[in-house]
Formats: sequence, structure tokens, C-alpha cells
Amino acid sequence: MSDTTITTGLKSIDSTALEHMKKHISDGNVAKVRELIREYNFSPEVRFEQGDSILHLAVRSSYAEVVKAVLEDIDCSSLFAAQNRRANTPICLAVQLSRPNTQLYDEAARLTLRSRFEEICLLLIDADTNIDLSVSLKNLMRKSAIDYLNKSVRNKVISEALEKKISF
Repeated sequence: MSDTTITTGLKSIDSTALEHMKKHISDGNVAKVRELIREYNFSPEVRFEQGDSILHLAVRSSYAEVVKAVLEDIDCSSLFAAQNRRANTPICLAVQLSRPNTQLYDEAARLTLRSRFEEICLLLIDADTNIDLSVSLKNLMRKSAIDYLNKSVRNKVISEALEKKISF
């Protein structure tokens, strides 16, 4: 991480604070994540490596409790459509991660990861009042968001919840 400093209102966020936030998010330490959000007044504009927002990192952690804490403690309205350097929005990332690589995980681990990311998808769907999947899924080179959902999201609950909220 570069030695940058971001001023957000209360304290300046330096690379050390960003690293601590990353660690606590990846460890699933909700109390520490909330503490750092309050202490540094984390804003939606803060970006980590690969252009990830704090919501991207929370999704990537696979801890629904961390995602929920970020959604509750930060105004994430601008982050639902925010793309990282790979052009993934948080919901797109959650859908992708809900399909773990069969070569890297055994069946039990795949089922556990799938259920964790499906829970995260549902949290994001409930939190975002106007999911714009035509933007979120553009980078996936699909004919349409509905086509992508029908082919890629195996969980009917997530697919139906997304279809109800899609805006074009």
C-alpha cells in the first residue's frame, strides 16, 4: 500500500489505518470494524487496493455481519454502483463469489461459501433501493441482466429478489 493520507473529517486515514481496517474486515472482527469507522469517520470515497471500496472489502470477507456493520455505519448509497478496477460492483462481486472454484474447495467448503455469499447478496439487495444491474453486469459481457441471473445465479431466492429490484 502506498503511503497516502486521506482526510475524512475526524482523523486522517493513513496507510496504517487502512491496513488495520482491511485486517479487521478480513478477520470478521465487527467490533473493531465499527470502532475504526467511528474513529476515522470512514467515508464512501475511501478506496483500497484494486479500487475496492469498504463495501467491496466487506463482501470479499464473506462475513455477513461485517457487511451489515458497514451498511449500518456508513452511508453506502453511492457504493452500490461503485466499480473497482475490475469493474465489479459489490453485488456483482457477491454473486461471483457465491460460485466458488471447484478445484480449490471440497464440496463442504463450497456449500459453506455459497451460503455465506448468498446471505451477503440478500443483505445487499435489501439495502439497495434501486439496484442498477445493467451497469453492474456490463463487464460480464452478458446480453442482459436477466439472462445473466437465469444462467449464473443458482439460488432461486436471490434471483427472484434481484429480478424484483432491477432497474434499466
